[in-house]
Amino acid sequence: MYQHTDELERLAAQARRGDSSAAAALRHEMESGMVHMVRRTLRRGRGSTPIAERILTEARRISMDYWNEELTERERLVDLVTRRLCDAMIDRLQPAEAFDQASTWSPCETMCV
Repeated sequence: MYQHTDELERLAAQARRGDSSAAAALRHEMESGMVHMVRRTLRRGRGSTPIAERILTEARRISMDYWNEELTERERLVDLVTRRLCDAMIDRLQPAEAFDQASTWSPCETMCV
């Protein structure tokens, strides 16, 4: 687990320096793990963590009506929410000289323990 966290932090640092391939790799890693959290949170319909609350907020913005549709539409909602959350995290990465610890995210914020 720590090696994976180290890898995410390394990719985030590279993305902050403007490395677009690192940003793409970071997005891929985040999306592959986050999709499970999004699906579980939407299934439960409630959030007990900040990331779960963010998932539900984003789903409401898109429309929870997708969740009442057939499976393909539910998966579309899961994909849209996951993509938007990852977009927001990637967008928050700034060049190292503009780095502000208080306004950044940690890869650990996306982990379920």
